[in-house]
Amino acid sequence: MVLFHWWHDDSRLRLPTSPTIAVIMACVIHLLRELAFVIESNGYRWAHNIKRLLGETCAEVSAPEEKQLTDQELANLHQGYRHILLVV
Repeated sequence: MVLFHWWHDDSRLRLPTSPTIAVIMACVIHLLRELAFVIESNGYRWAHNIKRLLGETCAEVSAPEEKQLTDQELANLHQGYRHILLVV
């Protein structure tokens, strides 16, 4: 899925510099709006699960001082994402 291409590379998920954060936040907000529409209009379970996974990941990235996922958290994110795609 193109929207989630950044989940498939080997780098850690990081919060970049300020101008880039604004762009990423705009993309995340747009994605959350689209997911909310899909959930409300069609009730698709995959959309609800992706929205939940995105929210959990944002909380995990925001919590530590480093503002990045640990290797284990990144592995869990990949596993959760693949599980959602395969189950639905």
